[in-house]
Order: sequence, then structure tokens, then C-alpha cells
Amino acid sequence: MYLGVNGGERASVLNDDGNSELSSSNGEADYLLVEETDDEAELRTASVTEEDVEKLEDDYFFENNEIEELRDWALKGNPTIPHTRIDELLLILRKRLLPDLPKTAKTFLQTMKAQYDIEINKQDASEFVYFDISEQLKRIFQAILANSVPSFCEENVYKPFPVAIYLGNHKPGDVNKYLHQFIIEIIELQADGLLINGQRFSICIKRFICDRPARAFLKCIKSHGGYWACERCNVRENRVEKRVIYPVNESVEQRRVLP
Repeated sequence: MYLGVNGGERASVLNDDGNSELSSSNGEADYLLVEETDDEAELRTASVTEEDVEKLEDDYFFENNEIEELRDWALKGNPTIPHTRIDELLLILRKRLLPDLPKTAKTFLQTMKAQYDIEINKQDASEFVYFDISEQLKRIFQAILANSVPSFCEENVYKPFPVAIYLGNHKPGDVNKYLHQFIIEIIELQADGLLINGQRFSICIKRFICDRPARAFLKCIKSHGGYWACERCNVRENRVEKRVIYPVNESVEQRRVLP
């Protein structure tokens, strides 16, 4: 059987041993392994349908979801699962079920790429990261919708999530800079709401929960250990028997406290 290639400049001959010899005008020969077909078989062009593409996408997302679930399971273990045991599990799963899994637990547990930028202050070597409150609220609402609202509302304890994290040898020097991204985002959420699955939710701040140092930092007032630390009166502190007290009488002027 002869097969013309490149407009007749090269021909292919199928030998008895199943090898196809490519010969050209310069006398050189190339060998190509081909599959034998019946004389009546028709040559058909390879095609990929939309169903094939959707199946590949479904398989890809299904496999990656399984990997994410496995990673969450390993990270939420209590007590923490030893890395040696995770290595053994990864070796078993890689053979047949999930060949794309990393070989070691160290790589497997750290394959998630960070979706945020860390701001580094060169003056004091402090670090600050903001996590985008909108995306985290969306995950919470989706969890509520998935688990049904009545059962979720019966819970008395809710797991908090971080909005921002600061790392440094001392507290942030500028509270306005520290809260800048949060203030901008919360103003937008209060004005436009949060859109989830075509439904818009209203967002409002109910209260800030702070300990005393954080309260003083956010309100830009004296710390709780200062002489004039009381934010509700103009009384200087006194120490009595190693305790700090603020003696109050009727003539003491009350401070105006913001709600």
C-alpha cells in the first residue's frame, strides 16, 4: 500500500512486519510504526464533541474537589495526623485513584497558593495582610443556604474568621492606615450590599468586640493603665492597696461617649 505525503514528494510503504517505511527523493528512509487495518475499514478524522469536553472538565473538577477535601481532612485532624502517615496514604492514592497528588505531606499541605498580598513596612519590618471580607461572607452565606437557615440559626456559637492580620514588634503606629482597607470595603458593602446567587443581602456592623488595649487603640484614647484612662469621666486614677480606682463624686464632669 502506498500513501502520498507532501504532494507526492514522499511515499510510505507498509511492510509485512507492520512497519511503514518513508522514502524521499534524497534516498533517506524513515520508519514509522503504524497499526494494521482491514481493507474495508474507512479512515475517519478524529473529532472532539462538546460532551467530551464537558466530561473532561467534570473529571478535572471532581478530582480537584476530592484533593481539596482530602487536604481539609488532613489539616483538621485532632490530634494532627503525622506526616509519615499522610505520606503512606498519598502513596496508596497516587497508584490508581489520584495520580496528581504530591508524594509528600509537606508538599501536599502547602500547595494552596496565597490569594492575598502581604504588605511589608520597611521602616519597622512589620507585616500586614488583608483577607477581603466579601469573599469570606459569601462562603458563610453559601454554607447557610446549603445547611438550611433554621438549623444554622439555632447555633449559639459561630466560628470567627480573620479580616486582617498584623505582625510586628509593637502595635501599628497609625490606626487610620491599619483600618483603611476595612473601612473602604465595609462602606461599599453597606451601600451596595452583598450579591450572592442573584440575591442581594444587606450588610451592617452590629458591634466591635475588643479587649481593653484594642479598644483604646481603635478609639485613640488613653490605655487602661493610664492616669486618665476612664473614658466616661474626668477623674485621675488612684492606687489603693495595689488596685487602680477612679473615685467619683457628684461634681465630676461626665465625658461625652460616642455610641
